[in-house]
Amino acid sequence: MSENKKLMVWSDQYDEKWEEEYKAEHPEASDAEVMQAFADECSMSFDDEKTNLKIPIERDVLVIKTINRWDGQTIWCARITRATIGDLLERFMDGNSFYVEAETGDLVGEAYHHDGTNYYRFREISADALHDDIADLVYKIEEGEDYAADLTRLTKSFGGRIAKVYGWEVNASDE
Repeated sequence: MSENKKLMVWSDQYDEKWEEEYKAEHPEASDAEVMQAFADECSMSFDDEKTNLKIPIERDVLVIKTINRWDGQTIWCARITRATIGDLLERFMDGNSFYVEAETGDLVGEAYHHDGTNYYRFREISADALHDDIADLVYKIEEGEDYAADLTRLTKSFGGRIAKVYGWEVNASDE
């Protein structure tokens, strides 16, 4: 993935600073209790972020999936329908993070598992994009051809809408 600045929406990756603060407030807590409290906090904050992002999506979403497995990497696409941006947030694997790339405005999900990290890039399909155009775009993505110009022309990012919720500045194609 690109070395873009990540504006974190949500993550369930263990946070040592959080652990230190929790132990300072709960010095009697066992390691198991600390881990359970962290899991509970992640679950609650996940629900909060889904609620914060109850921003309607008017058209289908193109998901570009970069899947890393023991036998290599594969890229494939899916066209999905969701009611809100918050509905795009799903726990895919053992560990998950969602962020907006400041440079592109793209919403990206990371899913961590024993073979590596999968990446899910979410883009809303533009109202004037034809079915055949999207099929050609998907073909280019999955075959490793240059697709950047088509992606920008046929889809738009979610970053601008998400940035308004959190007060971020991003380059986004959804304004």
